[in-house]
Amino acid sequence: MASESMRHIKGLSDTIWADYTNWPGFDEASLEADTLNKFLNRKEAIKAYLSGIEVAAIRKEYGISESQIYRLITERCIRDHPDGQIYGWRALIPGARIVQFKRRAPIVINQWGHGAVGVFQTLLDTYPDVREALHKKILKIPNTRKKLGILSTSKRSIWLSFLQSLREKGLEIRGEWPFSTKTNGYYSVIRYIDRVLKENPSKAILIHGGNELQRKMQAGDGVDRPVHRPFQRVEMDAHKIDGRFTVAIPLLEGGYQNVLIHRIWVIVIIEVVTRLVLGYHMSLRKEISKEDVLRVIKKSLSPWAKKKLHHTDKDFYIDGAGFPSVLGEQFVGICWDETSIDGALAEKAKVVTEVLKNSVGSILLTPENSYAIRRTKDDRPFIESFFNKLGILGFQKISNTTGNYPGATKGRDPIGVAVASEFQYEYAEELLDIIIANYNARIHSRLSGRSPLQYLQYLVLSKTFQPRVIDPQHLDTFFSYRKLCMVKGGLDAGKRPYVNFENGIYTSPILGQRLDLAGKKIWITADSDSDSRVIKASSLTGEHIDNLRVSPPWNRVPHNFETRRLICGLIRQGKFSLQNQQDAVESYIAEVEASGGKFPPHPAYLTARNFLVQSNDTIHQVPDNETIQSDMASNETNKSMESRITDNTEDKAKSRSTTKNNTASRNKQNIAPHTSDATAHTQNSASLPPRRKAENK
Repeated sequence: MASESMRHIKGLSDTIWADYTNWPGFDEASLEADTLNKFLNRKEAIKAYLSGIEVAAIRKEYGISESQIYRLITERCIRDHPDGQIYGWRALIPGARIVQFKRRAPIVINQWGHGAVGVFQTLLDTYPDVREALHKKILKIPNTRKKLGILSTSKRSIWLSFLQSLREKGLEIRGEWPFSTKTNGYYSVIRYIDRVLKENPSKAILIHGGNELQRKMQAGDGVDRPVHRPFQRVEMDAHKIDGRFTVAIPLLEGGYQNVLIHRIWVIVIIEVVTRLVLGYHMSLRKEISKEDVLRVIKKSLSPWAKKKLHHTDKDFYIDGAGFPSVLGEQFVGICWDETSIDGALAEKAKVVTEVLKNSVGSILLTPENSYAIRRTKDDRPFIESFFNKLGILGFQKISNTTGNYPGATKGRDPIGVAVASEFQYEYAEELLDIIIANYNARIHSRLSGRSPLQYLQYLVLSKTFQPRVIDPQHLDTFFSYRKLCMVKGGLDAGKRPYVNFENGIYTSPILGQRLDLAGKKIWITADSDSDSRVIKASSLTGEHIDNLRVSPPWNRVPHNFETRRLICGLIRQGKFSLQNQQDAVESYIAEVEASGGKFPPHPAYLTARNFLVQSNDTIHQVPDNETIQSDMASNETNKSMESRITDNTEDKAKSRSTTKNNTASRNKQNIAPHTSDATAHTQNSASLPPRRKAENK
């Protein structure tokens, strides 16, 4: 090899650096003319020397002696660089410092404080134990995750500790450096601290930013996970809405009490290429559950319809607003290939891995099987950017917002505003739907002047993208709650056959006659979003048996399984008790309302109330003689319960007698206790209409 050294040089021969073409270089064009000429002269001289050209010829051509060339190679070029390589050609730059200055002359500080160059390094070389203690102090990582301690050590405290170490060595008594200077070596120590931290970047990151900054620095920039086609990947995450809201709880003496509720979660799925929000779900739970994850996936694959706004008669949806289904039937239920989620949400989503695989045809990207890092926003940049817009376009504009950082309230009282203005969480749900639907219809800067919906339509019409759509049967099958349950009862037990499912006893006239099924398992299928009073039963071979109805105390008021689980949890904790012949849901709602709003409403109340309103008067009925009376009682109960919920629309309740007279007229009203004035809606912002109190009717 022509470039390999023809001379034996200590530290260079028999290494990969023997071939000077492997030496690290730099941008030589960045050097000024004079500096570049000196550098090139040195470089060509070393090349000639390593190629075996006679020393006399090199000296004559380049004016550099053999001893100078040898020193340049051994003392500069093959020295270790902080990047892990040798300096190489970088060491030949005139004026470049390779070896740290070491003072050899005696320390004599003049009257102006000069003459102490290199004294700090000399001091550390003289006292290696002081150097070790200083390094330990600089690189100490605070352990404050579970222990009480100092969050960070200041540079000043490190300097003071350094001075104390030197005092113990007697330097102060002898009047030696740094005690012979005006600043006691403060700036020398500060520069040394900065240098040590730069030499130890991993520890410096932990010291300055903790685990959060370390995770952020580890996050990739996306080059190793490119997305080449639409619906190749979606991002899913949960976000707490930046606002405080209330719920109106009816009072026994008439009227209602507004009670503050905990912050509300919203889970969103966004497609990476089109920036299109496929669906969202607002959760009233204090923490996200697996049911919430399933709901947002199902909503992303289902048709969408505008919400009826309870607080205004105006339509604040802009033209073309909505979700993919507004583009046509061929855009309903478009599937994707990969689902990227945060590590914290992944723990909730493990149960939906099979659902995604079998129904959507998607794999779940988690920190265990992909590039993702737990709780790192940089790994899901598109959905994090959307959450920022969600606050800017809507909730952070309202005075009941908590803001996105502790000082964002600027002296406001979001809790007081929410209570005084009676800002119901139903308004938040309507506002959220408007903001997201309008976002999908607004021009996006990264989509060539198109909105997310327009860009999806363009990709499909131009044949650039052929959507893969979910089978409608899969939507009902895989997103339903299925479980194998043992049929109990029978001749030996002296009871009609029945099944225990989700804290309820289910049976039907047909199942009651199937004594052959006693002691055997059957499939139970239920929709977690529908009325849990009715479930489907089928045999192990898939043969439909019957629709089963739940027995008391769950048979009168419509509710979902989430409501039932929460109420059962309260019963087990001794916070709620049932009397004989009482319906559990009705009794619980009545107890909460009887408290007069003295306590924050439990998620069970919020869930039950929300489901009652959504279900309206719709109940599942089984046409048999044994359930007619039960259905009639259920109808009356539902009307009574909805009456109590919808009575909250009155801003100020009249007397009890007036309330009774007006109950029938108010039963058909919506929950929201306010109407609002109309405001001009612009295309550039999602405006919440200003609200005024409704006049008493």
